[in-house]
Amino acid sequence: MPQIAEVHLRRDKMTKYSGYFDLHANLRSFLNFSFDKSMNRKYWGDFFELADQIAEIVKPRYGVTHISWRAVTPWHTEKERIHKWMNLSSYPVPVKFLPNGPLGLGMRTFLSGDILEMFGKNVIINTPAYIKELSWGGIRIDLVDDPWESDLEHLLERWLEVMEYLNKAEVIAVPNFEDNMGVTCNPNSKWKEYLRK
Repeated sequence: MPQIAEVHLRRDKMTKYSGYFDLHANLRSFLNFSFDKSMNRKYWGDFFELADQIAEIVKPRYGVTHISWRAVTPWHTEKERIHKWMNLSSYPVPVKFLPNGPLGLGMRTFLSGDILEMFGKNVIINTPAYIKELSWGGIRIDLVDDPWESDLEHLLERWLEVMEYLNKAEVIAVPNFEDNMGVTCNPNSKWKEYLRK
């Protein structure tokens, strides 16, 4: 009898979402829930609470919770370029994550296990953001207090500040900006070491 390897979920009622997760635990395991842009802003806090509850169960080595605003393509300003980069960073699909390492942060980011060790716990604890050590051994990084209440302008400012700090650890993927259109990544030095093991 064949084994089920993945589960896909979808809801088209009041709060629309789709989701996907692997049933086998391995380095390619990926859990993704996407909520429709029509989700009422009054539920955004619940969305982050749900992310905390899922993280409590899944214990991700790297997880991101983020609300994306549409980015301008092609970008014309530095702010638009950073916005495009932030959106890419908040969606760590295995095909980009595995060869390049963590792409960056979302509004809320979870770290544990080997990813946390690569950064160094002290580096993460001292990140200029809202840090919470979790009962299961992970750490939660929020760019701002109550991220669901922030606006894009403030988030971009905080995201860049926190990214500049964490880039010193040489774990986060190195971005390449292509013709004011897209962002690709290359692995940083610690991720290259990890890939050689």
